[in-house]
Amino acid sequence: SQLEESLSVFESITKLPYLQNATFFVLLNKADLFAQTIHHRPISDFCPDYTGGVDYEKACGYMTDCYRRRNGRPPGKLHLLLVDSLDTAVFQNAWRQVQEQIIHTTLKY
Repeated sequence: SQLEESLSVFESITKLPYLQNATFFVLLNKADLFAQTIHHRPISDFCPDYTGGVDYEKACGYMTDCYRRRNGRPPGKLHLLLVDSLDTAVFQNAWRQVQEQIIHTTLKY
């Protein structure tokens, strides 16, 4: 499935030796379409271990947990953000979080 392929690529990138100290931001885009899609194509059809039905919050939690489980780094080095590129406020908030992390990391060193 596309999800499994995405998770495999993510896992292989996060485990690259020269990126071990890098912070990753994963933007899960098209959150609005995801909310609509789970009503027509349940996640459990593709992920038998998912038990949240069509609940959007549970589905988002499941998706972010999939990436966290594949993460090859400390928890603070991975940031997962749900965004809808058409909603500028949500996208601006995600970008602000990226900027804050960059500043924090820069000041740390």
